[in-house]
Amino acid sequence: MSINSDIILKPIFTEKSIRDAGLGKFTFLVRNNVNKSQIKAAIEGLYKVNVIAVATNITKGSIVKATRKGRNVKTFKDKKARVTLKKGQRIEIFEDKKE
Repeated sequence: MSINSDIILKPIFTEKSIRDAGLGKFTFLVRNNVNKSQIKAAIEGLYKVNVIAVATNITKGSIVKATRKGRNVKTFKDKKARVTLKKGQRIEIFEDKKE
C-alpha cells in the first residue's frame, strides 16, 4: 500500500460534492492525523492533478443511545478534505457519478 492511499480513505459522493465537482472542487474522506500539505501531495500523486487549495473539516463523533444490549456507543469523528484544482482539471471518478 502506498503512502497516498493511506492518507486518502475514499471520495465522498453526495449531491453537493457531485455538484461542486463541476466547479473544480472535490471532497474526500481522509485520516484524522494528516495536515493540508500531506493531503495536497497525496491528491496530486494519486490523480496527477494540480491542487490550488485544501480546506478541511472535522466532524465530531456522537453518542448513539439505546443500541444493542442497552449500551451507548460513541461514533468516530471524521475528517473531510475539499480540494480545489487548477482550472480545467478534473478527477474522473467524480465525472462517472454525474450520470
